[in-house]
Amino acid sequence: MKIVDFHVHAIPPEVMGKAGEHGPEELECTETTRVIRVGNQTASLSPRPLDTEYYEMYIEAQDEAGVSISGLELTPLFYFNWVDAETGAAFTRAANDTLAGYVAAYPDRLFFMATLPMQDIDMALVELRRAVGELGARSVMVGTDSMGGRDLDDPYFYPLWEELVRMDVPVFTHPGPYNVENQSNTDSAKYNYDWFPGYNFRETIAVSHLIFGGVLDEFPGLKVIVPHGGGTVPFLLGKLGRMIGGKVASLGDSRAIRSKRPFEDYLHTNFYFDTFVEDARTLKFVLEVMGPDRVLFGQHTGLKATTADELSKVLAADLSKPDLEKVVSKNAMELFKL
Repeated sequence: MKIVDFHVHAIPPEVMGKAGEHGPEELECTETTRVIRVGNQTASLSPRPLDTEYYEMYIEAQDEAGVSISGLELTPLFYFNWVDAETGAAFTRAANDTLAGYVAAYPDRLFFMATLPMQDIDMALVELRRAVGELGARSVMVGTDSMGGRDLDDPYFYPLWEELVRMDVPVFTHPGPYNVENQSNTDSAKYNYDWFPGYNFRETIAVSHLIFGGVLDEFPGLKVIVPHGGGTVPFLLGKLGRMIGGKVASLGDSRAIRSKRPFEDYLHTNFYFDTFVEDARTLKFVLEVMGPDRVLFGQHTGLKATTADELSKVLAADLSKPDLEKVVSKNAMELFKL
């Protein structure tokens, strides 16, 4: 059956140096390590070809793996929401142009998500309209928090949510490494806590901000994609649900919660979670909580071995054939208008 993998991160060589003194810069690339500098921080990544040849090889590998269409988005290392707005806007333009070029080479096999200079809402709106209207972006990818010092529930971003609803374009909220975004050395990097479970925590915060902050009551048509099975949301439904109405004792002010409906209602009307949880038992639970209509297949790298491994976990969920088709292709085809 057709398979759509929407969650494939890219590190194009064309964007190197496009944020000026902040980079990004490739410091090292060996058979075991790829080191990228962003600002005054470095990140070590799994080595893989990341230039145009990579996409040619990727198409060949996905032919073998049975993937029909793939969605490309920048690595979240490259948000650059912490630099000055002009530099951030210039970088996102260059990045979106680059990914659009990859898609143009394989229009039937690839689509892309745009990034935006979220530190300046006016510039973000300009780039959103250009990326979608001129370049053909099918979604946008933004951070989960701390974008120019603001979180997703900040009214500063309301014009963006309004425009996304008007354009019927979904938003993919994906965390970036905390120490890179904040340009400081912290213990968050110890044992890779910055990434795991840091990403999962920040995804949960993003979902909570959008719901508790009343964003989805203001913009009920907003479509939000959250990676890694929605962070820890499926496992904290009981506690998160009790927050609405001030039913949980708190050191904070639960009266600030603006949600008008039960927490879980929003999951089934506004959110899509992906399958990349790397454990078949966890994925089965995510599918049980969200339902097959609200889960998308995604696996981060786009490499053949990872694709096969993640598909095996989806198959282990014992879905009916119609529900399996929704998860691996139909939901994404409808959401991204493929």
